[in-house]
Amino acid sequence: MLHICICDDDAAARAQLEELVGQYFNNRAFLLTTHSSYTDFLTAKQHLDLLLMDIDLGDGSGIELAKGAKHADSGTCVIFVTAHPEYVEESFEVEPVYFLVKPIRPDSFHRAMDRAMERLAAERQESRLTVTFQNRVSAVALRDISYIEFSVRSATIHAGTRVLRTYEKLSSLQQQVDSRFIQCHKSYLVNMDYVIGFQGNALELCGGVEIPVSQSRAKVTRETLLHHLTRGIS
Repeated sequence: MLHICICDDDAAARAQLEELVGQYFNNRAFLLTTHSSYTDFLTAKQHLDLLLMDIDLGDGSGIELAKGAKHADSGTCVIFVTAHPEYVEESFEVEPVYFLVKPIRPDSFHRAMDRAMERLAAERQESRLTVTFQNRVSAVALRDISYIEFSVRSATIHAGTRVLRTYEKLSSLQQQVDSRFIQCHKSYLVNMDYVIGFQGNALELCGGVEIPVSQSRAKVTRETLLHHLTRGIS
């Protein structure tokens, strides 16, 4: 079920957005939560599909909250709703699907929602890895993960500028990834799309990262990587 969140410190604006969301979805099922402040939103640990976010919340910046929501789940769609169009350039960092200026016109709202639904449909076709850490659920597209590093009690997922931690075991994460990932070492799962070289006992990844390859896995790693790199070549 689609989870939509409205965050606006103006009660009238929240009420209007709730009404517009209900009209847009008509009889289709969705889950809606609302927050009235920066602090209120921060206390809620939730997975979000769509975030309708005011920018000037009085006690904090909606742009900063949206950044946090996108960090927790890069697939979250953000629509900014504000009376301050001067924030539009600053909001680009969050890559919102739409920027609505108050007072909200129903036709503009429907265009924004149509664009968000298109984006969400595309995101749902992309395989994702979902993990839990400190009671917070985070999700990241497999294409964005370069490697996963395992220690005795936790795993660290490296996905561009995002670094996620989880207490989930190797076996659990292996079930969520696909054939582009290879276990070259007992402590590493590597996305072969990011490998640019195999020298000695290490894989070289984009960005200069080196991942060790254990001696027992070197032959299989080399063969699997070669097959991956030459797929589709005839």
